[in-house]
Amino acid sequence: MEEILNLCHIFIKMPRFPIYVVSQNSPCCNAVRKVRDRNMQFVLILLSQQSKDRQKLYSKEKILRLRDLCVPPRHAPSHRQVMA
Repeated sequence: MEEILNLCHIFIKMPRFPIYVVSQNSPCCNAVRKVRDRNMQFVLILLSQQSKDRQKLYSKEKILRLRDLCVPPRHAPSHRQVMA
């Protein structure tokens, strides 16, 4: 949780503006992908155990959205032909 809060701070903080878009190649997404199934609900549970002041720093909706924004990048199929 701490790694996500630290590395994704600019993307998940309150207030809502300006809005920053997270890159799939960012350290934030790398941290999100370390969480099993990118389950950001787990991060919210851990955050709920923190002080109320700390909870107010982050947008729950933005944290949950990280799951879909940080999908593992797909590798493009190779279309090279091999000549024998």
